[in-house]
Amino acid sequence: MENLLHSLYNDFKWSQDKKEALFLICKALGIKGTTPERYVSHRWLSVYDVSIDTMGMWDAYYVFYYSFLSDADRTTYLAPLLQIYKDHNVAKSTQEAIKKVQNKFKTRKMTEGRESTKRILSKLFYTGPKTKVILHIFTSVLPLLKKYVLIFLQECMVHLLNDKQSKLMKNFLVCFIKPEKLTDASQRRLQKLDLNDVSNHLPDTEVHLVKYIRKNLPKTVAADLTKKLMEAYVKCGVCLQRKMPINNELLKSISSIDPRCRGHTATLKFLSKLPELVTNVVNGEGDKAKYDMEVRLYQLNDHRNPQYRSELEHSGLLEKPDRQVSTAIQDGVCPSVMLPCTNG
Repeated sequence: MENLLHSLYNDFKWSQDKKEALFLICKALGIKGTTPERYVSHRWLSVYDVSIDTMGMWDAYYVFYYSFLSDADRTTYLAPLLQIYKDHNVAKSTQEAIKKVQNKFKTRKMTEGRESTKRILSKLFYTGPKTKVILHIFTSVLPLLKKYVLIFLQECMVHLLNDKQSKLMKNFLVCFIKPEKLTDASQRRLQKLDLNDVSNHLPDTEVHLVKYIRKNLPKTVAADLTKKLMEAYVKCGVCLQRKMPINNELLKSISSIDPRCRGHTATLKFLSKLPELVTNVVNGEGDKAKYDMEVRLYQLNDHRNPQYRSELEHSGLLEKPDRQVSTAIQDGVCPSVMLPCTNG
C-alpha cells in the first residue's frame, strides 16, 4: 500500500499537465481535487492522512489512469468507469471531453515514471477491490492512534495522561479481544494480558472490519487478508503493552490531581506518594508535613475556595480547560504545591 501512495505522489510531483488533467476530471465528477501528498515512512501515522485523501480521490484516479490501460484492459474496466460517471451524474458531453484527455495521455510515449504508472495501474485496476479495503482499514483503525499522538501537539495536562493511555489501550484491544477481558481490567492486568492466546480473541466474525472484508472480497482473498489483519492487531497490541506506560507509578499518582478524584482514600494515597516520585518539588521535613496536610485538606476543601481558584487561574488551567474535564477543573481545585506538574 505504501508503494501506491509513494507512486501517486511521484507521478504528479513534476508533471503539471497531469495535475491539470486530474483537476479537470475532479471538477467533472464534482470531487474536491487535491494533489497527492507525500507519505513519510519515519512518520508512519502520516499514512492515515494520505489514505484519507486517496479514498476521497479514488474515482478521479480511476478515470485518469484509465488513460494508460491497454485496449484489452480498457474493455475489461469500462463498466466500472461508466458506473463512476453514473454515480457522479456526468453528462455525455463531459464524458466525451474526458475521453479526449484520456486519449491524449494514451498516445503519449511514457519515458519517466513508467514503472510508477504500472504500480498504480496494478493497485487501481488489477487488485482494486483489495486496495480499497486496505485503505478502509487504515482510515478506520489509525485514528485511534493518531488521536493519542495529537495530545502532545496541544496543551497537554499531564494528570490526564494515564487515563488517556489506558483508554487508548482498551479502545484498540477491543477491536479483537473479548470485551469481558478488558471491561474491569486493571492497568497491570492490561499489560500482562496474553494477546497471542486465541482464547482471548473474539470470534472471527466479530473482529473489527472482518465482516467488511468478507463482504467486499472473494473468499480466498478475504481469508488471507483477515489473517494478516489479526496478525497486525496482535503485533500492534503487543507493541502498545511494551511501550505504553499505563502502569507507571508516577503517572498514576499524578492522575490523582484531577479534581474529580477528590474525597477518596486511594486519591490520598497516590497524592501522598508524589513527593517520593518527584523529588525536586517538596524538600525538607517541614515542606513534607505542609504538603501532607494540604493533600488531606484538599479531600475536604470547598471546591469554590477563592484561594484555590486563584492558583488555578495563575497556572492557566481555568483559561484553557481541557474539554473533557472543563467542568471539573473550573469547579475544582488541585494541591498548590504540585500545581506546576499539571501544565504538561
